[in-house]
Amino acid sequence: MKVFDTYLITLTSAFVGTFVGLALFNQHHLDLYLSFFFIEYLIVTMLFTYIHPRAYKLLNITAYLFFTGFIGIILIRLVPIVDFAQLATIFESTTARYER
Repeated sequence: MKVFDTYLITLTSAFVGTFVGLALFNQHHLDLYLSFFFIEYLIVTMLFTYIHPRAYKLLNITAYLFFTGFIGIILIRLVPIVDFAQLATIFESTTARYER
């Protein structure tokens, strides 16, 4: 069995194990699944760093997609917490203080 085949089997097993585990604990949050998958992807990819460089470049595309989804979820969760009108007021008062 080639290294890349072992990598795919390991990654698939990790994803399926996480999926089944979170489903057993009755978790229905997409951000939780994506976070776990992203972390597992990074760990398994770091363990298989000796993959052929061409295959590694293709795997980086997957990493960029996971990272984009991860940042998207963080932004979606952050927007309701941060009050941008209040931040603008704080920023204006701070810059006005330095202009004097």
